[in-house]
Parts: sequence; C-alpha cells; structure tokens
Amino acid sequence: MHSLKELAKDGMLGKVYITMHAERVAELLGEPDYKGGGSRKHKWENIFRYGSFELGFEIKSRELNYFAINFAQEFEKAKALEYDLWILSPNLRSSEFESLCKSQEVEFKQFDEPWNEGCIEYLTEGGMHLCFDENDRLTKFVVSDGEYS
Repeated sequence: MHSLKELAKDGMLGKVYITMHAERVAELLGEPDYKGGGSRKHKWENIFRYGSFELGFEIKSRELNYFAINFAQEFEKAKALEYDLWILSPNLRSSEFESLCKSQEVEFKQFDEPWNEGCIEYLTEGGMHLCFDENDRLTKFVVSDGEYS
C-alpha cells in the first residue's frame, strides 16, 4: 500500500515520481480506473485517475507532472491502487495539519501570500501543496515539480 505521507515527505508515490513516463507509471501502479483529457489534436489521454487520486501527464512528453486529490468533490476509493490517505481528509483543519506534520516529522511551510484569496496554503518538503478554504477545510492537494526551499 502506498502512503500519501511519503508523497508529502519525498514527492514520490512508492517508486513513482514527477517526470516518470506514463507507460512506466501504469506498469508500477496498474491500469487506472479512468483515463481522460486529450484533445482533437492530441488523442492521447493525459489524465489517469485511481478513484479520486489523479495523475496528470504532459501531453507531448507523456511525463508525469502532478498528483492531486480534489477534496471538494465526493471521494472515490480506487479499484486497483491501494493507498493510505495518511492524515488527509475533507475534515482536516489547518491547525491539525500543522500539529500532525510536526509530530510525524514532515517539514512544511505556510505561504504568506496564498494563490487563492482567503485560503491557507502549505507546502511540504516533498512538494505537496495543500489548500484550506475560508472555512478552514482542506479542499485539495497537488504535488508537482515545485521546490521546497
């Protein structure tokens, strides 16, 4: 079973990492529950979903460029990929996130100027961005090639 804690710490889901080719990702994780994206020009479907867990690929290179879960939508468990959400849930509050990260030795920082006005935004050492809305509810997390510094 894969843990989102490891994704928060090192930016990897098991052996899967940002920039890995889509074929290798499918070899390691299995076939996704859903494939989507693409366009008239680019037929290849560049979004893989394992339940609510989404992986997005760059359309031309087919390299992984993000992991995400949108907690504002109804959560779906993956059929093929088993993963532990770690501490992440729609009921998680920002203060709980901070406390749990500190107790589990996951480094993070809070942004002074978040992307969305009224949100509280964090970045973990593994590149996991977490956004809490104006009601202090976790709405999404995204892991991309952003750097922790």
